[in-house]
Amino acid sequence: MRLPRFISKISPGFEVIDLKEWISKGFIEIYLKNKEESPRLCSKCGDQLNSAKVGEHKVKVRTLDIHKFKTYLILKRQKHHCPTCKKTRSEALSFISSESPHVTEEYAWWLGRLCEIAPVSRAAKFTGNDPMTMWRFDFKRMRRLFQHYKIPKVTRISVDEVYARKQKYYRKESRDKRFFTIVSDLNSGRVVWVSESRSKEALDEFFHVIGEERCKDIEVVAADQFDGYKKSVEVNCPNATFVWDRFHIMQTFEKYVNDDRAWLSHHLCQGEIKRLTRGKFKQLFLKKAERRSKVENRHIGDVLKDNQHFAYLELIKEGMFQIYQSKDEFEARE
Repeated sequence: MRLPRFISKISPGFEVIDLKEWISKGFIEIYLKNKEESPRLCSKCGDQLNSAKVGEHKVKVRTLDIHKFKTYLILKRQKHHCPTCKKTRSEALSFISSESPHVTEEYAWWLGRLCEIAPVSRAAKFTGNDPMTMWRFDFKRMRRLFQHYKIPKVTRISVDEVYARKQKYYRKESRDKRFFTIVSDLNSGRVVWVSESRSKEALDEFFHVIGEERCKDIEVVAADQFDGYKKSVEVNCPNATFVWDRFHIMQTFEKYVNDDRAWLSHHLCQGEIKRLTRGKFKQLFLKKAERRSKVENRHIGDVLKDNQHFAYLELIKEGMFQIYQSKDEFEARE
């Protein structure tokens, strides 16, 4: 069968000798043959291999799909002696991905791009690839982007931590080492920096990268109640105001509201009212009034009629929500 020119030039150093279509099985195989005159380099050190062939092995490499059909390159990868490594090595193939010997560079690049819009686990399931392999493609993509990354100018930032992993790398590893420190721009809502661990040094790294002059331009830093972040801001940002972020303020507030509800239910309630203020109903007292259903509002109303202490607790909770609602409305008008 006469092959089109674009197929015959699909890989450097090789020529296409055959193409087979398995329409019923949904894949295509393109068979390649190594050109004898092409130079061969070591896949480990990159130096030129000896000309005498020691052996070869068959390789099946996934490349970009043709229409809806999975496409594979079938070739024989030669082995030669490497003078630098002093060992027998496989030849380097420029079109095969360094992250996985089973896919081409073009296909690996598109798999990495897919991880921009989907989690690695979902992208792996969608494409039928191993999750760890997809992680390596995504990691290479991020390293490529990081080489040209410049931290934008920021004046108001948010600092928070997220779990990086649950398992310890070593026995005495502290819990703080298993976090990432995330720095976000409050004006744009975008993440601008990520450091390993949750510590003062992790945030110091960000301030060191942007420099002393840019640190002076930072006006507000919102973070949780972790003392390490506060100390870092005090040392590096003399003009910044350190505040607790809204999420952690409300999280702490709801904890104390729930503690007060439990105390009131235990000490000041009897009979049916005691049953209606605990167990599966306790989350209703933390819920915003406008988000409750009609049934939930009737339930809360019955409790408030019979116990004024719960009425005070409800007013305090709604007043706290009202503070942030007024702030949001003011920013929206601006």
